Amino acid sequence: VSSLAVGSAIAISTARVEYLAVATLDSTKALVCFYDTFQADGVCRTLTATGASVTAGASLVVNSGATAYLAAEGLSSNEAAVCYQDTAGGGHGKCCTIADHSILLGKGSDFTVHGSTTYSLTLAKVDTGSLVVCYQSTSAGTCKVLLVS
Repeated sequence: VSSLAVGSAIAISTARVEYLAVATLDSTKALVCFYDTFQADGVCRTLTATGASVTAGASLVVNSGATAYLAAEGLSSNEAAVCYQDTAGGGHGKCCTIADHSILLGKGSDFTVHGSTTYSLTLAKVDTGSLVVCYQSTSAGTCKVLLVS
């Protein structure tokens, strides 16, 4: 059985953050996404861990305005899928891809997963071409396959 120990820490925002989600990109890099309460936007940024040290890299607004229930899943060494509740846009469930281009992040088009209020989104990579997104709506829990192209 492995044991855990704490390494260095880094602030990912100067304000309070909510709804954090982290996805592995490669053996040293991750993407962290969160709702930044000061900026009032959904934000993602890269993290690089080397040994016991961690540094924060590029950041990107993934959703303008109130954002909740973020989920993130790595797709490759430089790309992740991110899903969230677009609270400012009617509470709909949306997903997009985020690409790490070393010094900056790029965002793919938003895709509406559920066209009404969506809560508690989760993501899991099934294979290189698909993900499963699960969420709670006002009536039921639902899972859907997302195809990556």
